[in-house]
Amino acid sequence: MKNKILLLNKNKGSSSNYQLQLIKKTLSFDKVGFLGTLDPLAGGVLPLFTGKMTKLIKHIKEDSKIYKVKALVGIETDTLDICGQITNLHNRTKYTFISDKKNKEKIKSFEGEFEYIAPRYSALKLNGKRYYELAKNNTEFERKKIISRIYELDILNLNPNSFELIVKCSPGTYVRSLVSLIGKSLGTFATVCKLERLKSGPFDIKDSVKVSDITNKKDIFYDPSKIFKRIQIDHKTLIKLKSLNNYKKIDLNHICENLYNRILSVKDLKEDKIINIITGINDKPELLIISFFSNDGYYKHSSLELLD
Repeated sequence: MKNKILLLNKNKGSSSNYQLQLIKKTLSFDKVGFLGTLDPLAGGVLPLFTGKMTKLIKHIKEDSKIYKVKALVGIETDTLDICGQITNLHNRTKYTFISDKKNKEKIKSFEGEFEYIAPRYSALKLNGKRYYELAKNNTEFERKKIISRIYELDILNLNPNSFELIVKCSPGTYVRSLVSLIGKSLGTFATVCKLERLKSGPFDIKDSVKVSDITNKKDIFYDPSKIFKRIQIDHKTLIKLKSLNNYKKIDLNHICENLYNRILSVKDLKEDKIINIITGINDKPELLIISFFSNDGYYKHSSLELLD
């Protein structure tokens, strides 16, 4: 059970690391890593990788993330969410703008690429210190510019006091900053009061489990073959692969013609590499094979990583 993927539906109100440590202790895992941290305010899908499954993290494509966010109108804080100190207020009773067509168009105008300054309260580093550490000490510092892409903005709810959106965006986007900028474009302030990550790359919240489910549910782990195509091989070939002296630049055609042909049969013509989970007769993930191809589609070589 030590090499697994667990999609955690993170609870709001505590840090990603706190909940990771709780699961680590509950399930007696030695090594656990996660993909894409979430602020204490935020909840939603947080992929956890244990043991040798942490090797998969660098190979996972995170083309986009999807969030559900609710913002309060007429208020601004130093953290850009309701956990911070209030820095600006507007009388919200003056604002009926939020329901008219023009301002819906202003919100939708944030779709596409946009540049902004990273928030003071973030995990980015400057000279070895986190931004939020510098901000807590009231240190003035220059923050880096960030370019994000908003693929889609769906407006769920609009009223004079708040708005609610579904945001599909590029990895690394600060939704708090997006909400703040939207507020300013509407002639007021806005700050995040609820945030939930619905999707992180290929991982969907519908496949996730809560911390409270860990000891109650049987099927709590995520099947890695949902991300990488699974190929089952016989025990003799599996032992041969695992006993290789060098796991880099392997020529699969010389080792196992059947495995070589199966990998080629699932190749997408646009890909310069493909990744497969290799299992034995017990269907347990044993190996990760990364196969590389030339620009004209010819097989070059493969590399291998142990998953068990």
